[in-house]
Amino acid sequence: MEGCAADREKAEKESYIAHLESRLPASTTMSSKWNLASFLWWSVAGGDGAGPVAERAAGWWGPGKVGMMDKVEEDLTRSKSLREKQAKEFSNQLEELKQRYEQQMCEQHAGQEQERMRLQQQYSTERDNLVQQRQREVSTVEREARAALHQHQQQTQEWRQRDTQVGGLTTLL
Repeated sequence: MEGCAADREKAEKESYIAHLESRLPASTTMSSKWNLASFLWWSVAGGDGAGPVAERAAGWWGPGKVGMMDKVEEDLTRSKSLREKQAKEFSNQLEELKQRYEQQMCEQHAGQEQERMRLQQQYSTERDNLVQQRQREVSTVEREARAALHQHQQQTQEWRQRDTQVGGLTTLL
């Protein structure tokens, strides 16, 4: 009787597992495949490999399940490889973007430096022109002042001479 009950229980478990597997969508995610694979492995291992879990699992752990485990392992390896490739591509893109921005920063800095030098040169030229213009104006004013002073001195001298002549005439009279 125990053999029949064990066989019946084994058949029920196989039927239940087949039913669960049939409910899994074809595009099962990697994590759920991994969870299923972990569950199957843990069930089969059952600690030391003996006991009721191992006995129950022994019946349904067949070549199909091994193939499924191999497929899951391939999928995991492929997924890991793809993730590593994407991470490397992202890293390369990030480095390329960083270099491009650094190049743009250098170009902008150089452009700003050229503009600063141009403005500084323009300022210096304008300042020199203003200084020269001011010097010309000062020279002109100095010449005019000298001429006015000279004219004033001549006029003063003429007045003195007249005063002396008029004073000499007044003494004569």
